[in-house]
Amino acid sequence: MEMAREGAGDSGPKIRANSGKSRCHTDGIDPLESEMREDQIVLEKYGDIIHTDWKGVRRHPHADYRIRAAQFAPFSALSGYDDELARTARPVEERTDLTESARLELDQKLRMILESPGQEEIEIEYFQADPCKKGGTYRKYRGYLKELDLNERSLCMEDGLRISMGEIRRVEIL
Repeated sequence: MEMAREGAGDSGPKIRANSGKSRCHTDGIDPLESEMREDQIVLEKYGDIIHTDWKGVRRHPHADYRIRAAQFAPFSALSGYDDELARTARPVEERTDLTESARLELDQKLRMILESPGQEEIEIEYFQADPCKKGGTYRKYRGYLKELDLNERSLCMEDGLRISMGEIRRVEIL
């Protein structure tokens, strides 16, 4: 049983009711008719240009491929994310305290170095605290001592580096 509403010059949707298998959308419009109507709307809007040959932009010269490729270059959508990952992945260690015998040996070597600053090359292993995480890293420095700053209890090296005496773990005279 199929009913259809058709009229002369009627361009509206056909309404069908059948008891068999339905090919209709849930809104009652035949998908084929819907597609044809969409095509007709496109032709009404763009019919005058739809079959025109495209010759490119006439006002501007064609861009070099490197300039065009720069538009699609990778970018960081989350600014600072890479820095945060690097900070999280950076290894840190706990600071170790020196034994009494190691502290006495370190004091003796520092006295020898302070007797003649800037004359002998030294290697210092010291702890540098991490500004973002608990802990830090042990670093090695090789150079010449410039002076001892008693107010700050630090060694001033010739290149301007300041090392706190409390952070020094080992000193070697080379």
